[in-house]
Amino acid sequence: MLRTSFPLALTVLISAGLTGCPKSDPSGSGSSVSAKSKEADISKAGTPASSAGNIAAANSKPAAQANTTAVTGWPSSLPKLGQVLKKPFPDGASEQQVCDAIDNTKEKDLWVRFGYLIPMHIFGSLFVLEAGERDAKKVLRFLVHDYGGYQGRVAVCKNKTTLLYLRGFTNNHESHGKIVGREDLVQKLQEALELPVRGSFTFDDDQERLSDYCRADANLCEQLVKLDYANKGKGLCSRGISRARLNSVEPAVLLERCARLPRKDLACTEYAFAGSDAAHCRTKIRELLTVP
Repeated sequence: MLRTSFPLALTVLISAGLTGCPKSDPSGSGSSVSAKSKEADISKAGTPASSAGNIAAANSKPAAQANTTAVTGWPSSLPKLGQVLKKPFPDGASEQQVCDAIDNTKEKDLWVRFGYLIPMHIFGSLFVLEAGERDAKKVLRFLVHDYGGYQGRVAVCKNKTTLLYLRGFTNNHESHGKIVGREDLVQKLQEALELPVRGSFTFDDDQERLSDYCRADANLCEQLVKLDYANKGKGLCSRGISRARLNSVEPAVLLERCARLPRKDLACTEYAFAGSDAAHCRTKIRELLTVP
């Protein structure tokens, strides 16, 4: 199975820690703005239907009042996910996991279908292509040389279908005088490379759903945060250290101390964002990180 991103020598890196999008990209640690990710009929999203097949967008909607406390036990309303990858896609994915996600077309909850492979709490898009390993490499080259320097990440199932992930890639928008985005890329892939697109999906910064998982299971929270390759494997320590604001201590020392902490002491960074809950979370982490 091909599991690769395009060689860095040929990749246009847009900004430090961000790859794949000329426009502003959310930070690797996520966002405090929350919205549900779901699969919706494209006609309801206000975009013309396409011959690309099952094209869907994850619509944003205002988040409900956030629950800022941890929970006891697993909430019955929170769907469980598959085995979360230990490394960011595609490196940590087995071919079977990729094939299962591609084939699970009946699942309408994008978190359940893809959330154990892809960081669904970060803006991005997924494409299911009828492409083997050779065509998948062509897609990566096309994105870099002919489509604005985007860096894609791909994994191939049985040398027949390909799952393409673009971090920070959204629906159609104008960039440098040109229209780019998921719908436009679908059209370009079919016209320029003659590759059928079985489906495409866009998801927003669904911090609300991530927060739900973090309240329920701190270790799962860590795994989900690490799915974002911009996190660079720091997990909950990335936002935890930022919240602590211990500028007098070397970052490497803070990271070493943070790595020893139980994840349950850090999970609050992904669901306590305001008021006394956020202050309590920051104070607790700050105290823990001051201990040598």
